[in-house]
Amino acid sequence: MKLSDVVAPVKVAMMDAAQKASIRRLNVLKNDCPCKPGCSSCCSRLIHISVAEALIIYNYLQKGNSWTSIRETALSQYKLASITSDIAWFKMNSPCAILDPTTKTCRAYSVRPTPCSVHFVTSNPDICDPWSVSDGEFKKADFPKIHEKFMDVVSRELSGRGVLELRLPMPAALLFAEKIQTQNNLTAEQIVGFISSEIA
Repeated sequence: MKLSDVVAPVKVAMMDAAQKASIRRLNVLKNDCPCKPGCSSCCSRLIHISVAEALIIYNYLQKGNSWTSIRETALSQYKLASITSDIAWFKMNSPCAILDPTTKTCRAYSVRPTPCSVHFVTSNPDICDPWSVSDGEFKKADFPKIHEKFMDVVSRELSGRGVLELRLPMPAALLFAEKIQTQNNLTAEQIVGFISSEIA
């Protein structure tokens, strides 16, 4: 079976989750949600994704010709991301590798990870900054059921698919996806060796 056929249901599930989250945002949060394009306050969170999701994002970035610059950022982040806790990473305020540094928008928005597509706030976005001294209480408005349903689909579709199930920090997952896509006929031993020597 082709790799693209294996990851296709995961891509459908990613896009479905994003659409459902957007609809819920409009119907439930309405005007109470200040999240908008160009606001990247939450884009320094450390997101963990499966290798299958990373392949989808990587292919999207390749087609859009933005992978080269993103690769440099991912390379600079992946070792530290592999040994840093989510909270410590957020406090470091290191922007996501796929965030455009100029426009502050996601360069893979249509296939963004589900933790991103279901995350909203109802508080002042200034408070999203981990070092904010603004008054007010941080109020997030995630849609966990949408994310749980997505994870169920991923678990079912990738069950028994080996490394495609592996969840890694975003920078490491993207670099691993590149390695898989650019090398033909990787053996299981070579894939495990790559994980051990370059990601772990």
